[in-house]
Amino acid sequence: MRKLLAVTVLIVLIVASIGLAHSNQQPHPRPNIIFILVDDLRWDELSIAGHPFLKTPRIDRIGKEGALFRNAFMTTPLCSPSRASFLTGNYAHTHGITDNVDRSVASHKLITFPLLLHQAGYATAFIGKWHMGNDDSPRPGFDRWVSFKGQGSYLSAEINEDGRDVKPSGYITDILNKYALSSSGDGMISPFSSILHIKRFTLK
Repeated sequence: MRKLLAVTVLIVLIVASIGLAHSNQQPHPRPNIIFILVDDLRWDELSIAGHPFLKTPRIDRIGKEGALFRNAFMTTPLCSPSRASFLTGNYAHTHGITDNVDRSVASHKLITFPLLLHQAGYATAFIGKWHMGNDDSPRPGFDRWVSFKGQGSYLSAEINEDGRDVKPSGYITDILNKYALSSSGDGMISPFSSILHIKRFTLK
């Protein structure tokens, strides 16, 4: 799993909500934060990472205009523990999500960076595959919650939208992308933090 973290760090996008302050006396605005995690994506499945035929121009742009880490490592290459580590900044032995069994109760108690941002005045959203247990109910610290139980399904998935069960039609990646756009667009209160965990990469 060497370099797996590099892919995820590549697609962490931090966007300033307004321009720079006009004078040295004015504080810099707090940035909006968008974090994208793609399920089952190898470190080299991007053209910016050197893939021989896959073309990923939009992700390549993020890497070229931001930072691309070419020597990073994942300490716990399992779905649930790695997700908890991304959200908490802790190793698995510290946050307690050490395997892929049902960790629903424990995941409600995690101190995540969106929770801290929420406490600091950010509007926060989580959209996608949580997969720390089979409980799809909203976790603490999120104003907007769109997720599903466990692994979910690819077509017409049953989704928990802010505590309400819905079943939109279509492919799960397209559905999640629509939710993500509505949770990070012009109508979103700034500053905001939007977390998008895509179940599967879609090439178009």
